[in-house]
Amino acid sequence: MLGKLLKLDWIGFRRAPHWAQSMTANVFLGLFGLYMLVSALGLGFMAGFLIEEMYPEADVLQKFNGYFAIYLIVDICMRFMLQKFPSFALTKYLTINVKKSTITRYLMVKSLLSIFNLLPLFIIIPFYFTYVSSDLGQPQALLWLIMGFVLILFNNFLSFFLDRNLSKRPLPVFFILGSLAVLMYFDFKEFYSLSDLLAPVITALHSSVLIAIPVLLLAGLCHLIFKHLRSNAYIDIAGSGSKKQIADGYEFGLYDSLGDIGKWMKIESKMIMRNKKSKSYLYMSFFFLVYPLIMGVDLFDSTYMLLVFAIMMIGAFMMNYGQLLFSWNSSHFDFIITQNIGIANFLKSKYAMIAGSNLIFFVLSTPYIFFNPKVVLVNFAILFFNAGVISYFLLWFSMRNSKKMDVSKGAMFNYEGVSAAHFLIGIPVIGVPIGLYAIFDVFNFGNLGLLVLGIIGLLGIVFNRQIIDKSVVAFNKNKYSLHNKFTK
Repeated sequence: MLGKLLKLDWIGFRRAPHWAQSMTANVFLGLFGLYMLVSALGLGFMAGFLIEEMYPEADVLQKFNGYFAIYLIVDICMRFMLQKFPSFALTKYLTINVKKSTITRYLMVKSLLSIFNLLPLFIIIPFYFTYVSSDLGQPQALLWLIMGFVLILFNNFLSFFLDRNLSKRPLPVFFILGSLAVLMYFDFKEFYSLSDLLAPVITALHSSVLIAIPVLLLAGLCHLIFKHLRSNAYIDIAGSGSKKQIADGYEFGLYDSLGDIGKWMKIESKMIMRNKKSKSYLYMSFFFLVYPLIMGVDLFDSTYMLLVFAIMMIGAFMMNYGQLLFSWNSSHFDFIITQNIGIANFLKSKYAMIAGSNLIFFVLSTPYIFFNPKVVLVNFAILFFNAGVISYFLLWFSMRNSKKMDVSKGAMFNYEGVSAAHFLIGIPVIGVPIGLYAIFDVFNFGNLGLLVLGIIGLLGIVFNRQIIDKSVVAFNKNKYSLHNKFTK
């Protein structure tokens, strides 16, 4: 039965309408994936030689083990943000005579069909044949290869487990991911060499009976995921608990006081948290909060760099999510334009989502005041400018440049809903506020330039009702064109 389910999944993939409609994009992504695999294969064959050239005094296998450990840490974070786990695939099988245990195994096996699992194999298998087998001898080399397989599988299922528990226990999930990010950050800043610290651990695992530890951890994790999926094999498997929690998943009760606008914001927020692509955009926005630390705090002496950091930190979610503002609703857009729901409230909720995100990320970015007090002044200017100018610009832009998109798909190599205009929009979004500031800075009135940016944004917020009214007129003119794009 498990084989039949996988076969049906393959047939469904080949016959999907979007496959033929996006043939050019699929060919491009296929060639890119092939390039990545060939590059990984070449790296695997050349790894021993490269390490000997770069570190002539080091033990080659020990050094490779250290870099492999670093890869595993980065891999967990990348999988969590980009890999699409097949949780929603169970809905089409729940109403037929298939055991839930079989469906659960099918989901777990399907999660293995990912480039994240294939890519490291194209590195460690060639390295095994070219170096490890001759250096360690066959018995020990085989244990090394088994350990590599086990750790790759462990990463896959750990990411799956974190993804499934995000709705129920977000704090532990973000604590784990945040801890890994902090470890990598301190390694990047050369406080220590994480590869040198972890290399002896990896070596000990494949050199002794300690290899049983990752094997047992993998078996326990698989059992835990199986029990979790089996006990939550319902239409909404967001988590266990009361029936209301299972049905609603995320509550967002804060929006209830905002009336009809709050209802739309609640629907939008649930959509963000229930779909991989929208969640990936949200997580990438949090990454930009630490971007200034990665680039170096010495850059905080330049007001221009503070502006760039502020735009990226405060407006990251607004820019990523706002460019596809109506594409997120493409699957149910016909409902929106045919119901007596009040388009003004619908657009206000869209505006509130992207403008309000600026305030959230502004608050999260305030600790940078300890590096340069001017950060607050710059961030305030960008906060108001984004909320009072850029948010409306994205609202109007998305009315004319939205395309059909399946929100349930992952974000990695997925360009549904994206056109060439989406790659160019960053130029005015970043260039306009910096350009306005530069005009005043040329005459040594830099602070006045920041004040002007804030005042322009504040005027946009004050005249929100008038701008939204104009947006309603523009939306009514473009809604049938949008509908035509979303139903192709």
